Amino acid sequence: MIDLKKYDRIEFLLDMTEILEFAEKVGKEENLENVLRVINQRTENINGTCKIYKDFAPYSMGFARYYEDGRPAIVGGIIYHGQHDKGGDGGPPTFSVNLSPEDGWVTHT
Repeated sequence: MIDLKKYDRIEFLLDMTEILEFAEKVGKEENLENVLRVINQRTENINGTCKIYKDFAPYSMGFARYYEDGRPAIVGGIIYHGQHDKGGDGGPPTFSVNLSPEDGWVTHT
């Protein structure tokens, strides 16, 4: 299971248990870890913080990154794509668009 403690710039405002178990079940732990690592690293680059919260789409999250002084830097989503949303064609349940179909978590800003 993914160790969330290593993402020292991220504050998780949701219970990640269901998402982590799902990632393990579908073999997408590495994909999710890569997305979290990049968000953590980019947050560290601005010496800021990031908050991750529940999104309405299944197994998806929203995030807000802040500069060191508290000003917002960027807001986006960590959206889980797959067969359930045709890889991100803009329809339900994610209502997110990818240029090419994706299977796994993708950062949207």
